[in-house]
Amino acid sequence: MRRACLLLDADDTLWENHAYFLRAIEAYLVLMEAHGHTRPIALEAFRAAERIRIPNHGYGSLGFAQSLIMAAQSLDGSERPRLEEEFLRLGQWIHDHPIELFEGVEATVAALAEHHALAIVTKGAPREQESKIRRSGLLRYVDRFRVLREKDRAAYDSLVAEWKLDPSTTWMVGNSPRSDMNPAKAAGLRTVYVPHRTLWEVEAETLEPLPDHILTAFGELRSLFLPTG
Repeated sequence: MRRACLLLDADDTLWENHAYFLRAIEAYLVLMEAHGHTRPIALEAFRAAERIRIPNHGYGSLGFAQSLIMAAQSLDGSERPRLEEEFLRLGQWIHDHPIELFEGVEATVAALAEHHALAIVTKGAPREQESKIRRSGLLRYVDRFRVLREKDRAAYDSLVAEWKLDPSTTWMVGNSPRSDMNPAKAAGLRTVYVPHRTLWEVEAETLEPLPDHILTAFGELRSLFLPTG
């Protein structure tokens, strides 16, 4: 079997992530309801805050907490120290949460590493993402990792050039149409889509063109990239 390079997305591909943000958003909505704001209005205030904050300050759990604070302030028109403390606590809870690898991930990554070059390619707050990668225990199997500010075509083109990758044998494996599948395809890479049970709405896009493979679980990579018999 021809040696390939597999670029592995991290959050919601290798380990749980979005679920923690959903729990924090639910807590925010409950608190906003207690202050007289309906869920739809409170949710739209949060989304508006994210649209302002992310382009300027990027991703990450602590930045997410700042969006919750911004949203609450936009609704109430004033600062509420106790609410701010609670939102900061929620962000820190996400930041410090133990890494929960999906079933079969470590065994699959270990097996793939015996035959192919592996790299973790993620985006987000650099220190936070690097911490998660190191705490995951997967560094022993991968050749390198990279935390990008954004995962767009330009980022993939740059990675291909810097790492001297052959696009015909380089695969992006991930759960996001917007960050993993579409821009990697645009950069000439091959793609494997492993959808998670939930998808952050910011990452939702039409898969165009379709990925080379669509799997139901990360462990199915074995049948694609490991020798049989």
